[in-house]
This record gives sequence, structure tokens and C-alpha cells, in this order.
Amino acid sequence: MNQDMKNGTDGGKGTGAGGIAQLFQRCRRMTVSQKLILLGLLLGGCLLTGGSFVVRNFMVPEEWDGVPFEIAQVNRLDAALAHSYNYVLDNVADVLFVVANLLVLVCLFVTLFRAANKAEALSQFVYDGFVFGLAWLYTLGTYRLLKSFAGRIRPYMYFPNPSEKGVLEGDFCRSWPSGHSAGVSLAAGFLIAWLLARKLDAGLRRALSVAIVLICLATMTLRILSGNHFLTDVLSGGFLGFTFSSVLFWLCDSVAGKDFA
Repeated sequence: MNQDMKNGTDGGKGTGAGGIAQLFQRCRRMTVSQKLILLGLLLGGCLLTGGSFVVRNFMVPEEWDGVPFEIAQVNRLDAALAHSYNYVLDNVADVLFVVANLLVLVCLFVTLFRAANKAEALSQFVYDGFVFGLAWLYTLGTYRLLKSFAGRIRPYMYFPNPSEKGVLEGDFCRSWPSGHSAGVSLAAGFLIAWLLARKLDAGLRRALSVAIVLICLATMTLRILSGNHFLTDVLSGGFLGFTFSSVLFWLCDSVAGKDFA
């Protein structure tokens, strides 16, 4: 067997098997307590997200009588920045939401394909993907539960011609916190932590960090301008997503130690 095959860089042949083998080797090196902590985090995230879907499905959405709500019921700061519904801005925010999370995945895939040792890179890729998915489980489950219990009316309901889809689906009373803001902030928190931990080129780190932060801020701004959220909704969602992703990233790296991080 030549050296390239030993290093898993045989032009792709056997790379998948070599990567999986290294993944299992790294897992075997971990202590029982390390494995239990990571497994516990995964189960906790699954239960949280599953519970949020159950709660949302069983809670009957509030019915709207067709009369716009009184903006005087909203605090002054949120009321001052409230907007009527804008379909175009709503969809642009959807696109940016996808772009933010795709940027994270592209960075992980590019790092995998550019690595000299594909087998080792593949095991690292699987681990990083696990942490990213874990952050999504906790963020998604938390903001869906909060939306269901808070029942806050969206800004467009205080103006004529609200979102027809929002009214029909009962989503008009799920304003706080902003799920889009949580999702893009999750991507930002994870990517920034990943760039720092994986010690990529300083110039590349700065460029990617600035890009993801700008996408994050643009999405949050559009959620306000499209009439979907108040300022406090996007700030709460942003804090939620960024906190979960960055804390879980460093926690998993701390638990996994030298075996993965």
C-alpha cells in the first residue's frame, strides 16, 4: 500500500471508507463520559424540536375577525418601526435565510475537498456537520415553542391588507421571536466560531465573517420592513440563534477535545 493510500489521498479511491474508519477510530478514543454528553445533547435537541412540533400542532391558532389591531397596544419602540406587509421583501428575506445557511455548508464542503488528507477531513466534516445540526435542533425547537406560547401578533396585522397566507395558516399570531433572525444568527455564530477554531487564513476569516454578519443584519432588517416582525422580535431571535450555535460549538469542542476539535 503506498503512502497516499495510507493518508487517504489516493485520488478519491477508498476515501469514503477511510474517512468512516477514522471517524470510528476517533469515537473509540473518546471516553464514555464524552460520548454520553454528546449523546445527551443530541437526544435533548431531538426531544425539544419534536416537542415544539407537537405543541404547535395541538394549539389552535387564534381566529381573526377581519378588523386591524390597535397599534397603541404595542410598546412605543416597536410601534414606531412597525410596517405593513410587503410580499417582495418577505421573499428576499427567505432567500437570504437560505444563503446564510448555504454559506456554512459550502465552507464545510470546500474545506473537505481541498484537504490533502481526505479521510481525516471527512471525519472532521461529519463532526462539524453534527454540531451544526445540533445547533439547529436547539434553536428550532426553542423558537417554535416560544412562538406557540407567546402568541404575539405580527406587525402587519395592525395595518390594512395583512398577509393572506399568514391569516389563513394562523401564523399571524407567531411574531415573537423571529425564526428567520434566529436561523441566520445561528449560521453566523457557527461560522465565526468554526473559522476561529479551525484556524483558516486570517484574510479569508475576515471576509467570510463580514459576509455572514451582513447577510444576518440584512435579513433581520427585511423581517421588520416586510411587516413580519417587530424590532424586539428580531433582536430576540438573533440572540437566541447566535447564543445556541456559538455555545454548542465551543461546548462540543470542549467535550470532544483533541479527538475531534
